[in-house]
Amino acid sequence: MALAGFFFAIDLVSWHWSIKYTTVANATLLANFAPFWVTLWARHLFSEKINTRFYMALSLALIGAGILMGTSFELKPKQILGDALSLITAISYGSYMLTVKKLRETCSPQEIMAWSGLFAVPLMFIMAMISGETMISPQFNGWIILICLALISHFSGQGLIAYAFGHLPASLTSLNLLLQPVFAAALGWIFLSQAMVGKQMAGAIIVLGALAIANWPVKGK
Repeated sequence: MALAGFFFAIDLVSWHWSIKYTTVANATLLANFAPFWVTLWARHLFSEKINTRFYMALSLALIGAGILMGTSFELKPKQILGDALSLITAISYGSYMLTVKKLRETCSPQEIMAWSGLFAVPLMFIMAMISGETMISPQFNGWIILICLALISHFSGQGLIAYAFGHLPASLTSLNLLLQPVFAAALGWIFLSQAMVGKQMAGAIIVLGALAIANWPVKGK
């Protein structure tokens, strides 16, 4: 439980720091390399049998995500720290998912969420203090956003991920999370009038197609 909390805290801290030092596109795309890390270790930790079709789907999904974010993705020497933090985010999040998968053998999603969150809080609090962050939002709107993040992103989102790990292979669950950049782009279109056109639409379709391939039932199973 403590290890899960540690990895989750490092994931969030490195993710938020990365956005300070690189573009949102870079941070998002590089952080979504977590499925590679999970797939690498899932074979050793859980003896998961990963077939060629899955590797093809994983590669296609990452290519699609790259195309989706490609219009804004850029590599510059001044952004190397932010890009490195984004990769740390991917490794930390992937390690968190692997730990949760192991915990699901003996623990319920509620237990995992409660205890890992409790262990993550002190480390995140220390990092927030080091960063000079303000812990109290001066605006009511800020509190509404924080409450929504807590209920939607953490309680619902992470809770459902923990539940899924009890019923699906770690590699497949992590790959399905590549739906995030597609969903984020769709929400940007709806709420921020950032239309998905051309390459972005093609990238989203490739990601969705790759996820369909990965989740397609294998004959005889």
